[in-house]
Amino acid sequence: MKVVNYPYAGATAIELNYFKNRIGVQELATNNSLNVQFEWFKNIKPSLCKSEEECDNFFKKTLIIETITTTTNALIEEGAIELVVPGNFPIGCNVGILWRVNSQKKEDYDEFGCLITYNTFIEYYNEQLKKYIETLKQKHYQARIIYFDHYNIVKRLYQSPQQYDMRSFTSDKVKIMQACCGGKWPYHVDKNSC
Repeated sequence: MKVVNYPYAGATAIELNYFKNRIGVQELATNNSLNVQFEWFKNIKPSLCKSEEECDNFFKKTLIIETITTTTNALIEEGAIELVVPGNFPIGCNVGILWRVNSQKKEDYDEFGCLITYNTFIEYYNEQLKKYIETLKQKHYQARIIYFDHYNIVKRLYQSPQQYDMRSFTSDKVKIMQACCGGKWPYHVDKNSC
């Protein structure tokens, strides 16, 4: 088994220059941002797999889902008989993500104001998780393994806020995407809180 792991204490997803230019932070614990770590990955990738097919097979295995299913399996083997495994929620509708991405392209958003690519990724992730859960159900027929559909439950809030007594949001779809207080339009996110 080949594993590559690049966690770096104090690393951020965004480059140091962003913090300097946007919010005046002059120093961080490290400047090994996600882009730097991605460059490390690209440099080592040729040693992980040689052909396109080999790389496809290697990267189809998702470590997060594998970890969730391994832990679920271990819990059942320890005697658990009822488990709830949650899927992920539509992160493309998350105010923090919307604020950070801040795309000016209308085509990046769906009709509810959510980022399409982020939600498409989460839909794919949730489908993969459901497949693994089905495999676990077949292996452990005596256990009750329930997939909690976080995604569609939360998505309904954005699609029909009036059905959930969120009347003040019905006239303006963007309002449901706002944080309660703090920052500027359109999402009212206070950068010091994120």
